[in-house]
Amino acid sequence: MPTPEKDQHEITLDQAQALTRAFRERNPQSQRAGHFSRRAIEKVLAHPGCEGVRIYHGVHADGRPALVVVGVDAADKDLVDGPVVDEHKPCPPYCDGGSTL
Repeated sequence: MPTPEKDQHEITLDQAQALTRAFRERNPQSQRAGHFSRRAIEKVLAHPGCEGVRIYHGVHADGRPALVVVGVDAADKDLVDGPVVDEHKPCPPYCDGGSTL
């Protein structure tokens, strides 16, 4: 799989729609997305040496999906000594009903 260049993460809306549609088709009972507040993400990004974030998929003991967000340094290493967040607002039920994603 090709690795994106350091800051080349943007895709078109059409590409995003195709990706999310394919996920929903393969996982009809799964959460579509998870929402984190800006404050939570900024807390991770504010950790010294943080250059970005990595998002891990996980599962809570009760079966709920988890999205674990951790900071990443310039060497692409997880900053596990800094803030790590989960407890996103799941979609559904917290969805943007008008979103094409």
